[in-house]
Amino acid sequence: MRSGYSAAFKALLTRFAHDTSGAIALVWALASIVVVGMVGAAIDYSRTVNVKEEMAMELDGAVLAGARFLASSTDIDASKQHIVDTFTQTAALAIGDAADLKISPADVTINETEGKITATVKGQVQTAFMKVLGIETMNVSVTSQANYADKYLEIALVVDLTGSMKDPDGSGSTRIASLKTAAKALIDVLIPDETSDRVRISIIPYSQGVRLSSSDASAVTDGYSQRCVTERVGSERYTDAPYTSEFIGGGSGYMLGRTLYYMGYRLPDLIYDPEDVPEFYDRYGDGLGACPTEEVMPLTQNRKTLLDKIDAMSANGGTAGQTGIAWGWYTLSPNWNNLWPTDNEAVPYSNEETLKYMILMTDGEFNDVYKTIDITEKDCPGYYRRGCTSTTTKTWWYEHYNQTTDSSNRAKSLCTAMKASPANQGKGIAIYSVYFNPTSNAMAEATMRDCASSSRKFTYASNGQALTETFVKYAKEIQQLYLSR
Repeated sequence: MRSGYSAAFKALLTRFAHDTSGAIALVWALASIVVVGMVGAAIDYSRTVNVKEEMAMELDGAVLAGARFLASSTDIDASKQHIVDTFTQTAALAIGDAADLKISPADVTINETEGKITATVKGQVQTAFMKVLGIETMNVSVTSQANYADKYLEIALVVDLTGSMKDPDGSGSTRIASLKTAAKALIDVLIPDETSDRVRISIIPYSQGVRLSSSDASAVTDGYSQRCVTERVGSERYTDAPYTSEFIGGGSGYMLGRTLYYMGYRLPDLIYDPEDVPEFYDRYGDGLGACPTEEVMPLTQNRKTLLDKIDAMSANGGTAGQTGIAWGWYTLSPNWNNLWPTDNEAVPYSNEETLKYMILMTDGEFNDVYKTIDITEKDCPGYYRRGCTSTTTKTWWYEHYNQTTDSSNRAKSLCTAMKASPANQGKGIAIYSVYFNPTSNAMAEATMRDCASSSRKFTYASNGQALTETFVKYAKEIQQLYLSR
């Protein structure tokens, strides 16, 4: 009996030893954990990579925003906070603020010596599947760098306000309206806040001359003109020598009479404003010569002042483009500082921290030049003989119209001289130019192209949208923003 139980127990042990059904289930259970963990790990890893890419993209944008901020400000702490705030806002929109994602605030350093911004952001992504393997979170870290413009900028914006700017711009608006839009877009880039302690801009509206205050006009013309000024024709015509070395021509005024007009040129009104003699102005019309209604604005960092000047611009008259170029240069030249208020003075050419630029725009050929003529009383226009007597000869400035070649050549000579000035560490004032017109004009394009510092700094804008894009492109290039990873 005992032997029977023993045999039965032995048989049971043998069956148990050879029974694999439980082992397979156990192995499969263990294997399933590994398989699910591996598949889940791939999903968790892919999601983490996507989050990291989004973080990097938003951090790049925030750092670039900080570089733009520093392009118009020297406030390092404010720039750091601007980067942190920008990343926090944009990341929340792009990535979200889900409970399974934690991102630390951006850690920002700014190297003022190298002009470089470095920002790092770290985060943790909670896993959905890898928890079964004991991995609760996956760490992410991204770093972005950008060079920022650590220079100071002085920029002369020289704009055409001639009569043709009332014409269509090729995109459903007028050229003057499109110019205002483009100029404001340029200001938005260069001076985005109320003021800037890095960027100053002057605005030089030109047509057949430029307008100054009564006292300034009198000073630079040696008492000859009370409102409009033009160019020089002596040995200093293509220099930025101060006006005390050679006075500026008066002019671009309204006809005083027909005598000289029928001789092929027009004599400017040097004493009277058209409002003083409306019947005379109405008789001959504004097409016979017009100075811009807006005065030259010297360098300023005030955004509102610049925008107000742009809003007030109106179009009228012919195109003495060389006068606009010359006066743009004078606003950038330290040799002319005694004409401007202290806050509007240009820094010396030797200042290595400041870069000087001109942005020049026209919608057509330059066609007006100024010359002088000596006449006595009998030759004076009949309406106004003031300044002439029977025994004296007076030198008068007069406008000579339809002189496209002469006007263009004078403009190009001024541009050449500006580019050879001591500015920008001896590299000269850098000139950006744009020809803005739906219709191509070979001479106008050639003048603008020759004035530009390089072919890349010239643009033909065939409509208003293209003009705005050009001004924004020039503004960003001047800022010298480069994003590096």
